[in-house]
Amino acid sequence: MIIRGNVQTMQGPVPVESIKVGDFVIGMNHIPCEVVKVTKEEVTKAYSFALNPHLLISKGTRVKTVYGMKEAVGELLMAVTNGAEVPDTISDDEGTFNAYEIYAKGTDVLMVDDYGVEVGKC
Repeated sequence: MIIRGNVQTMQGPVPVESIKVGDFVIGMNHIPCEVVKVTKEEVTKAYSFALNPHLLISKGTRVKTVYGMKEAVGELLMAVTNGAEVPDTISDDEGTFNAYEIYAKGTDVLMVDDYGVEVGKC
């Protein structure tokens, strides 16, 4: 689930909390996908990225790495949207956060602040 970050859409980057049903978001395959459902949940564990500080995801969320989809822990070699490989370090954050699960037709990985983040499956 995405706590904080800009989701790539047909209109450009949009804060996750502003994504709504009917929006077209961009999947890792660079194809526009229609949002069919958005849920919101309160979580107490989050992961932040040293080189991508605006992105914050909930515990258990997987991200796109050079080696496939991996849970965000420790150090990962991230596969960013422009094709580059970025070594990044993930840290635990504790607190109370609003997390959003986006469900979009045709994808289960969205581009969020240049990283691929797993979202709900339709």
